[in-house]
Amino acid sequence: MDTFMDYDLERGEEITPALLKAIERSLISVIVFSENYASSRWCLDELVHTLECKENYEISELVGIESRVQEIESLLCIVPRDDRVRFLVVWGIRGVGKSTLADVVFHCLSTKFDACCFLADVREGSGTQKELKDLRNKLFRDLLGDKTLDIQSKTIGRSMAVKLGRKRVLVVLDDVDKSCQLEMLAGRDVTLAQEVES
Repeated sequence: MDTFMDYDLERGEEITPALLKAIERSLISVIVFSENYASSRWCLDELVHTLECKENYEISELVGIESRVQEIESLLCIVPRDDRVRFLVVWGIRGVGKSTLADVVFHCLSTKFDACCFLADVREGSGTQKELKDLRNKLFRDLLGDKTLDIQSKTIGRSMAVKLGRKRVLVVLDDVDKSCQLEMLAGRDVTLAQEVES
């Protein structure tokens, strides 16, 4: 790893091209705010350029996500009046953009469904059985449009299953790391639409 320190540069009225290039090529920027930082035009210009480069990097990352979104849409094969249940798992190491990808896919597809729910940070929000039940209640409140719904039993009731069976729903469970979370939110403990008799 190369470290670039701007004290090697000759001071002047404007930021030198060498410093601009170093900022643009940097993967990580560490800015030390000294006591007189804000009074230095040089420092403020350097900070502005660093923030612009970060913003441009984030935009290019989102542009690169488009092909992955299209790939997921084709894997899900969502067509009108198709009532099959689909599960898609996006798996990988932390920090590679799985949550961002899930969020973009969710927003692209949500208009094709009667009800939608994006449960973010399932791992962090389900440390106890009560927290997991709270997440499940949020899921069903969003899907059924009933903000007062409070399910305390292990399984959902038949009337709720019938209501769900009449809807096309999109559910994204972000950052699931245990099978018990998946089972409580979308597995054996939940009657899926296909199992409901009309």
